[in-house]
Amino acid sequence: MEISKMRSRITIQKNIVETDTIGNHTAVWKEYYSCYAYANLATGKTAGQEQDVADSDTFMVRDCAALKDMDSYHYRILFEGGIYNITLVDDFQFRHETLKLTATKVRR
Repeated sequence: MEISKMRSRITIQKNIVETDTIGNHTAVWKEYYSCYAYANLATGKTAGQEQDVADSDTFMVRDCAALKDMDSYHYRILFEGGIYNITLVDDFQFRHETLKLTATKVRR
């Protein structure tokens, strides 16, 4: 992956549990990491199909220590005002250089 193609800024959020002053637990999304990514967003319809092909969008980011423990349950992506739930975290070709994040956009 060429670094010059990673020109879209994304923010990765982590779901954590906070405790208030009286002991109530609340799950909240906190900003965890921000970086540049290669964003490949599938939109529209394909010829002869009734359903959208926007089922999976792909974000390629450089691998780093902060993203070592990333999973699809506790993290999500913010990109251009949209929220994307991560469905798959792939260490691309097991080279520990690039992470391929497959995500679906949250409909609001």
